[in-house]
Amino acid sequence: MRSIEEQKSRKNLYYIYDDIGDTLKCNKYLCKWITSMISADEL
Repeated sequence: MRSIEEQKSRKNLYYIYDDIGDTLKCNKYLCKWITSMISADEL
């Protein structure tokens, strides 16, 4: 039983890291999009 709980906790950690990775990717794309919009406005 304990090993199953450990596996669950590890899976949850992986899911959390995946969520963080996805948000970081989204932030990167958002930053690129925002900077492109700002540069377009400046031009």
